[in-house]
Amino acid sequence: MDLTAILETTSVVVAIVIGGSGLTATMWAIGKVKGIETTVTLLNGANEGLRNALSDERDKRQTMEYELREQLALQERQCATEIAQLRGQVDALTGDLANRIVGLVASVLEDIRAKEK
Repeated sequence: MDLTAILETTSVVVAIVIGGSGLTATMWAIGKVKGIETTVTLLNGANEGLRNALSDERDKRQTMEYELREQLALQERQCATEIAQLRGQVDALTGDLANRIVGLVASVLEDIRAKEK
């Protein structure tokens, strides 16, 4: 008696592990016991569909990671540009302040010299 005949004549669900595909074998056995035509091909197709869906999700995740890295790199470049601009402004303000202090000191010294004469 072959496996199909055994499964069609018994009410016991038999799980057969074929190449590590226990779920496929179990579903096939349940289908045979209940008299439903369940084929391994359909289940393998479903498994392939799940693999494809997982692959698609992995691709989406990798794409998202790449886009986030690109955005981060752009923001880092923008921040570096802004920092350079701010440093330039600080240098300009510092130079202007130094010139004003020198001018003020020179003016005070001139006033002191003028009063001494």
